[in-house]
Amino acid sequence: MNTNILNNVSHRIMNLIGHYGTVRNELGSIIQRGCVRILDAKMIVEGGFSLTVDERQLSDPIKYPVVRLHQTSLIEEILGQIRKDGFGQHIIQLTGIFGSVMLLLTGTEKQQKDAQNWTEGGYIGCFLMTDAGGANLHEWRSEVIVDGDKRKLIIDKIHSMAADRSGFALVVVRKGTSFVPVTFLIDPMTCKRLEASPIGDAWLDGNLQLGNVRGEVFLNGEDQLKLGGLNGVNQFLTFCRPRLIRAIIAHLYWLADNQRVFFSELHLNALRNVEDLALAYTNRDYFTRDTVSEVLALKFVCNEFLLDIVCSESVQNIHDQRDILGFTKMEGSSYRCFNEIYRKHRENK
Repeated sequence: MNTNILNNVSHRIMNLIGHYGTVRNELGSIIQRGCVRILDAKMIVEGGFSLTVDERQLSDPIKYPVVRLHQTSLIEEILGQIRKDGFGQHIIQLTGIFGSVMLLLTGTEKQQKDAQNWTEGGYIGCFLMTDAGGANLHEWRSEVIVDGDKRKLIIDKIHSMAADRSGFALVVVRKGTSFVPVTFLIDPMTCKRLEASPIGDAWLDGNLQLGNVRGEVFLNGEDQLKLGGLNGVNQFLTFCRPRLIRAIIAHLYWLADNQRVFFSELHLNALRNVEDLALAYTNRDYFTRDTVSEVLALKFVCNEFLLDIVCSESVQNIHDQRDILGFTKMEGSSYRCFNEIYRKHRENK
């Protein structure tokens, strides 16, 4: 048995991202420190410092073909623009495309067409996910109450991109005690009845404002995104998260080009390593039962790299520091990513 805590708790993370390339020493050290940093009391007391896994569980997983999406080429163009201009000028467009991917994988043709028409009409879409009740789904304040053909949505969402300018929205809410949240598409007329307010200072050189959204609206069953089930949601997350990571990496290169971040040789090697892993992932043509965990591991690694460059004082400007720390919370904080992987490991033991 390996008696090194660093190796024990980081083994599963390293194994998952190692499916897509070599984890070099510079990045490996950051991952190890991050894994130990994130341990909570329950993991230490009950987990025996272990995230190791029976290697037999990883042998020859069933492979499923990746759905080819027409948005892919446009996303690649935007990633190139971020490298030239920074993330601020393109983040609303990129996240809007991510929303269209979600509709394509989980929505009806009518829902997709409606959202396209609203966008072409100048409306900005908003994704309402982070809940005022906290991370635990059963504690969410946002919920749907079914009454015959009607769906009453109680909405209390925070920290949503461009919420104060949104014309229509995708909102994720809990349904009773179900372990799976449900998503609804809210049309512009209904969206006007929600109370949206900006929160905090703007991000990314003033290009992005976050906001809170509250209110109660009535919809019908046709407004729910039902197609694809949990598999559709997982495909959406595994498609978008690695591309978000690549957008963040492109922004870091832009910051470096503009002397707003100064990478040491160690950090530059680690950045290139994260970039290679994320690119290899987006180039894959299949997914397996481990794909969701692999993407969570990749986001964890990206988060820990971002934290490391801020802590090492590589980023001089406090606003850039805030932006970079904010990226560590988008689409999965380190703790959330690590905890989900840890929980799956414990359940499979």
